[in-house]
Amino acid sequence: MIKSLPLLPLMLCAFGALTPEWPARVDAEAILQYVRVLAGRDMEGRRSGTPGGEKAARYLADQFRKAGLTPLGDDGSYLQRYTYPSHQFTGPCGLSIVDEAGTRKLAYGSEFYILNLSGPGAFEGDVVFAGYGLSVPERGYDDYAGVDVTGKVVLCMEGAPGRPADWPVDRRVLYAKAREAAKRGARGLLFFPDPDKGRQLPEMHVWGFNKERWTPNLIVAKIDAPIADLILEGSGSTAALLKKQINSSGKPNSRATRKRVSLRADVEVVEETVAWNVIGGVPGSGDLAKETIVIGGHYDTGGVDPDGTLFPGAEDDASGVAITLELARTVVQSQGRPERSIVFAAWAAEEQGFSGHQYYLDQSPDTSGRMVAAFWLDNAGISDGSFHAYGAVFFPRFYNFLLTGLPDSLRGQIRPGAIGAFGFQDRGIPAIFTHATGPHAYNHTAHDAAFLIQREAVQHIGDFVLHATGRLANTRVLPYRVTDVEDYWLRSSVLATAALHDVGRIPALAPSVDKTLDERRLPELLLVTLPRARLSEVARLRSDLTASGWALVRDVTQVTAGSPPGALLVVDAPPPDELSLWWDLGARMVQVKRGTSQERVDEAKRAGFKLLVRDPRALEALRMQEPIVLWPVDAPFEPRRSAKLLESNAVVAIEFHAQSGNGRPSNGPLLHALLTRLKELRRDLPQGQILLAPSYAPADETVSLSDVVTALRKEGWSRTEVSGILGGHFTRVLRTQGIP
Repeated sequence: MIKSLPLLPLMLCAFGALTPEWPARVDAEAILQYVRVLAGRDMEGRRSGTPGGEKAARYLADQFRKAGLTPLGDDGSYLQRYTYPSHQFTGPCGLSIVDEAGTRKLAYGSEFYILNLSGPGAFEGDVVFAGYGLSVPERGYDDYAGVDVTGKVVLCMEGAPGRPADWPVDRRVLYAKAREAAKRGARGLLFFPDPDKGRQLPEMHVWGFNKERWTPNLIVAKIDAPIADLILEGSGSTAALLKKQINSSGKPNSRATRKRVSLRADVEVVEETVAWNVIGGVPGSGDLAKETIVIGGHYDTGGVDPDGTLFPGAEDDASGVAITLELARTVVQSQGRPERSIVFAAWAAEEQGFSGHQYYLDQSPDTSGRMVAAFWLDNAGISDGSFHAYGAVFFPRFYNFLLTGLPDSLRGQIRPGAIGAFGFQDRGIPAIFTHATGPHAYNHTAHDAAFLIQREAVQHIGDFVLHATGRLANTRVLPYRVTDVEDYWLRSSVLATAALHDVGRIPALAPSVDKTLDERRLPELLLVTLPRARLSEVARLRSDLTASGWALVRDVTQVTAGSPPGALLVVDAPPPDELSLWWDLGARMVQVKRGTSQERVDEAKRAGFKLLVRDPRALEALRMQEPIVLWPVDAPFEPRRSAKLLESNAVVAIEFHAQSGNGRPSNGPLLHALLTRLKELRRDLPQGQILLAPSYAPADETVSLSDVVTALRKEGWSRTEVSGILGGHFTRVLRTQGIP
């Protein structure tokens, strides 16, 4: 059990009775040194449940002791022990391809790895290609029809035929495919990525574990797409060709491969893996000591793979834990004593299911009343100094209070956002999840090393949390209330699903949501979710709501005293219709396809949807105002269409593959084509009607956005122009979600 902070010793030798004089800054060099130690080889990847994880926990406990924190773990220590189920390697893992020519042994990590769905075992068996590994009889589709996989190895690819979102999610995810293969009597499953994406095997190997999804009688491995072709070469086809045939016909194309594989997985599920949270505190003074502020991050990372690959985890999340250590030292050394108690924590097993902080919250008495705030520090080390304050828009009064007195130079580095802070916000506790804004391309890889961590990033996040903690700890009457859990969920639902045409409006909307909740006018707001609804169903529901006295509103700000009750209408998945619809980050879009009638376009416009066009010829055939035109980078811009684009106020978004952030040189021809399209558009369209629409991929056929910016600046494009084509809500939608 977590000790109650009011019972802690007063520690008068470290704290006086006066209000503390809070310092303005943390020591960035001290933070960087903590990162170097935590991400060093001696820590063996800090995976919870391993000797390296325990070594890291004891190092952190020693740092808490040196900082002067009061122990808040078990039996007067800093360590809080708990257990959880985990998937562990117990020995080597192997995969070899066997045919008439001999045996080819594959390299773990670069050509295959064992997934955490896998059970243990070692065997050799024939390989059967089973398409996407799907069995959906209600759709008339079964990759296992006509093939016997009993005692064999199934080879299948990710996704589903055509548009994956059109298939039941509980059938197309990997664990469902593994379960289906096991049910059919298979002994192994080899899973490979989409061959058309040109992906190499990712390095984020076996992280996270869900025992309910484990398949104990099936060895499950992920292989690289080229390895799939090696296995298929005796079948007279390739993975890409088989995918194309399945997608075009809508029918399975399963077959024997004439290859055998030898599989070995030395793994086990440890039902009660031991992990250690590291927890220390600074006791408050007087009647406010019973209220706590929690600051922490997770110290675990990926450990060491069977091939010896070590995951240093410098950015994710030695950086956040290092800032926590420095904050603890700084607070203890401040003159005076805080009024509210402060808890500093390093959580275990976040990468294996977020179990550490959840256990802490379960063991803490009266979390909703005692905890007035929480800060989760994660991925805090890579940026130019700017950082996200996720969760800010869910608790606007709380967030605005933290900003008071913050220097403008630091305030300008903060990007408020709407992502949750894990278990704290779920329990209604006002919480901020700080996250540096830089590219985190090396997360969960062997390259997440200490030298990547940047001084400005840890400095600014540390300074912000230090300032915020000082205000929270020493202000007697806080100008916000700890939110009821139900209030939090309603607020987060409204902000996530309200019909906002610009993400930038969320901060302005949040106070109105807060005001609505404060005034307890909750029955006046109805959220209606329509999964996979046709536009005709949307129109009918709008009519029914209006007839029943409900007003259709775009957001909660339109629900005012004396007005009819308001309903927010949410369509949360693409409909099975010729007009495809999205609700991405609040943007409602309908894709206009070839053959769409003017009547359907008008219906979509009346329903308030943005019109998305892939075929510019539709602009000439249909009456559309302000459509978004997706223009492929390899399609020349035809000047004769300029008049139509200008007349319709169309936004032209150039589609291309951008890098996911690993710093490779841009593909030269693709970069040239992109710059050519931009020049063509700039010649004929005004600023504000041109956007870049990058879809991110790690393949070689990609362009670096930094190369695009550099090239445009060299050719005389102003900062405003470059920012304009990179900005905009639609670009953010494509960047984060992708539009099929």
